[in-house]
Amino acid sequence: MSSGPTVQGPVAVQDLLSEASKRFEEEFLRRPDAFSVSPAALPLLGTSAVHENISVSVAVDRYTVIVGRAQPDVPEVKVVSTSSARVCTFPLPSLDDEELLVDTSLVEEELKGQHHRCDWSLVHELRQLTGIDISGFMAVVHSTIPLSQSMNSSAALEVAMAALLQRLFPQSFCTVSQMDVLLACRRADQKCSAVGSNAFTSSALEQLTCTFSRQMHALHADASDVVKGGGGDRIYREGEYFDDTCDARKPSKMRIFDFIPFPPQPTIRLLLFAPLGSQDSLQLPL
Repeated sequence: MSSGPTVQGPVAVQDLLSEASKRFEEEFLRRPDAFSVSPAALPLLGTSAVHENISVSVAVDRYTVIVGRAQPDVPEVKVVSTSSARVCTFPLPSLDDEELLVDTSLVEEELKGQHHRCDWSLVHELRQLTGIDISGFMAVVHSTIPLSQSMNSSAALEVAMAALLQRLFPQSFCTVSQMDVLLACRRADQKCSAVGSNAFTSSALEQLTCTFSRQMHALHADASDVVKGGGGDRIYREGEYFDDTCDARKPSKMRIFDFIPFPPQPTIRLLLFAPLGSQDSLQLPL
C-alpha cells in the first residue's frame, strides 16, 4: 500500500496530500513524484482601493495541494481535481508556434472549469519566461479553499501549480527568480479571471501571501506612494520595493513589510503603516 508524499506541517495538509496521491494513482496508475502546498489568503481590510491604499493579507488554515509527475516525452498536460470526475487534457505546442499558444479556442472544451483556465494560462505564462522548458506532466489538485469566498482560491492554485512545476522541471527554473514566477502567476490570474485593475488585485499581494506566508502570519503592503511614469513589471523580495505597471497610467511603488506572527492568544496589537518617504528600511512596532 502506497504511503504517498510526506510533509512537515498541519495534519490537515498531510491528509490532503494523501487524498490527492490516492486519486493520482487511481487515475494515472502511477505514483506522483512531486507535490506542492499553498494556503488560502484573506484580505483583512478588504481591497486597498477603499482603505487608502493599505492592504493586509493573512494566510489561514485552508490549503490547495497538488501532486504530479512529469511526462517528458508526451507534449500534453493532464490535470484533474478530486472534486471532478473528468480529466482536463490540453496539448503543449512548440514555443515557436505562438498562434497555437495564445489561441485558447483550440482547447475551449477542456477549459470549461475556472481552475483549468488558470492552469492553461499559468503554463502559457511560465513558458514565455526566458529559459523555461516545460514538457508534459500529469497532476491532481485537491483543495479545501472555497471558491468565490474572498479567500484567493485562484492565487493559491496558481502558486501551488507553479511550485509543482519548479519541482518537476528544476533545471528549467535555474535562471528564473521566484519573483518572475510570481508575476507570471499574477498575469495568469488576470487573464483567467478578468479582474479589474486596482492596487490590490494587480499588485500580486495575493500571490505573495500564498507563497511566503505561513498559517496565521500576515503580510502587509503600503501602496500609497504613487509615482508618475517610468517603472517596470518587476517585483523584489519582501522588505524592498515593488514596482507595478499593470495599469500604465498609475504605476505604484509598494513596501512589502516583514511577516508579523499572530499571537497564540487573542490580544490587542497596534500595527502602524506609513507612506514611503525614503528607501530606508522601516520597522514595525510589535
